[in-house]
Amino acid sequence: MDSADYFDPADGADMLADRQPARTGIEDVRRGALRDLSGSLTGQVVLSGDPEWDEARQAWNLAVDQRPFAVALVESVEDVVKVVEFARAEDLRIAPQATGHGASALAVLDHTILVKTSRLRGVEIDAGARRARIEAGALWEDVVGPAAEQGFVVLHGSSPDVGVVGYTLGGGMGWLARSRGLAANSVTAIDLVTAEGRFLRLDNENEPDLFWAVRGGGGSFGVVTAIELELYPTPELYAGAMLWPVERVGEVLRCWRDWAKTVPDEVTSLGRILHFPPFPDVPEAMRGKSFVIVEAVLVGSESEGAALVTPLRELAPIMDTFAAVTPAALQHLHMDPPHPVPGIGDGLFLERLPDEAIDTIVRAGGPPLVSLEIRQLGGAMAVSSEHHGAVGTLDAGYVMFTVGPAPTPELAAAVRAAVDRAKAGLAPWESERTYFNFSEQPVGGARLYPRKTYTYQRLRKIRAAHDPGEMFVSNHPIPAALVIEVARIANTPIFADLPAAELDALAATMGEVELDAGTEVVALDDSGSTVYLIEEGEADVINPGGPTPPPLGPGDTFGEIALLLTGERTATVMARTPMKLLALSGPDFERIRGQIPALEGSLRRLGLERISR
Repeated sequence: MDSADYFDPADGADMLADRQPARTGIEDVRRGALRDLSGSLTGQVVLSGDPEWDEARQAWNLAVDQRPFAVALVESVEDVVKVVEFARAEDLRIAPQATGHGASALAVLDHTILVKTSRLRGVEIDAGARRARIEAGALWEDVVGPAAEQGFVVLHGSSPDVGVVGYTLGGGMGWLARSRGLAANSVTAIDLVTAEGRFLRLDNENEPDLFWAVRGGGGSFGVVTAIELELYPTPELYAGAMLWPVERVGEVLRCWRDWAKTVPDEVTSLGRILHFPPFPDVPEAMRGKSFVIVEAVLVGSESEGAALVTPLRELAPIMDTFAAVTPAALQHLHMDPPHPVPGIGDGLFLERLPDEAIDTIVRAGGPPLVSLEIRQLGGAMAVSSEHHGAVGTLDAGYVMFTVGPAPTPELAAAVRAAVDRAKAGLAPWESERTYFNFSEQPVGGARLYPRKTYTYQRLRKIRAAHDPGEMFVSNHPIPAALVIEVARIANTPIFADLPAAELDALAATMGEVELDAGTEVVALDDSGSTVYLIEEGEADVINPGGPTPPPLGPGDTFGEIALLLTGERTATVMARTPMKLLALSGPDFERIRGQIPALEGSLRRLGLERISR
């Protein structure tokens, strides 16, 4: 359910005017080679100066001025393989992209081929297997209708022209999220081209680590050419929106918040401030006016839905569209724009939504912003499973997203300042984590994943295994992990007596972790258990109800692997200072367990000693 709102795209056209940089001799040689590559593709390669250049490099957000070295408009898996092999040979990078909804968070695309998968629009529905195979350029409008015709729904977003792959692999928080979970969890298989030009099919049995990483790790691991999604039998749906004059925003948002706490997980809803622009394609009743709006979808009957929304109706909305609906109707409920637009926005997670936070929203939600919305999380989005990928759950209470039009540099600056003010005002209730699909500006990759897990470190290690040279460019990239030298662990007490072979196995498996002061570390999480070695910094052991242990420092180890071996669990550890750790995750421990018998004995002894203390 990715958010944007009505702007006039013509106003942003001048922001895409082509300014051709000076070229070097090497670049001219590469351009010639790219012409040759283009002749070998089913699709084509477009270069600056070509008539199709501006259209080819355009992102869905017209405020983003993408300037790659070249654009490859691929039409087959073979095209993708050829482009990747060419980039590797020419020391160029690859940026996969379908629609470019998340392009504002991309890095500079110098020396990069933008691989546009927008021509790969194939969709196959297998009703018997309850699966849909969807090529990388397909939009949700290509999938929702065909699935509904055969009696199924998919976990799509709010807009029909959002790309399926980017939305889903970023998490995918749609209208059925509280009852069915994130869209990433419905992925059953992925087709991907690696940095070596290999075509792989990923699932729980084939390349399971890479399959886990791509479901939430973004485009850092390869070019996805297709995904396979689980289909769900079409339920009864009751959905709609209620609108009130914007002057009632505080009252309505408080009522919505209190109401949302009482409804079952079958209800997914949001409250928002929306300022409709005075454009001809906006319905006359809304054109140029401002409202506070509650939108919701109930998986259930019309009578059940009508009963549930009664408290909202008692607020006497001036417009009420709630009714029994078809799956296709959900694509238009959020009133997203039907075409590319120039805009600037950003989002954040909120742990809570007290009255003070709503007061901040009321103050911050005016022009030049067009929309500021708060969505309730929880339900199935908070339930973890061992079958999930890197982003399987969202552990905050709410998510905020705000956006405004950016047709000119002056208005873009004003909107950026307004977005920043809204985020700063809500900072007291902000979660330490943020959401991939709602992060319109670059963020540190670690912030996209729970701090108390090993997820980010595991992603870095998988990136190092499959793309150590970091060929792939993506929004919110995952950097490849560094190789840990044996000398960094050899003198640690717990490892000091290990044979050289075990030290080698450990160093090859461990990863780096950096923590800010005040970060809690609980290593028993969705990714398994972890043991940590402190290289720099100090930490306190939190032991409620018991004696206060001495602080931990360089050379100390902590974590659950040792205690899991004895059936116990360790206490929480909190960083007293910024820390640098080396970590061995539970999955990695299990993978090399047969190679480290002496370490397992040391861990058992450590666990027993701590329990006895």
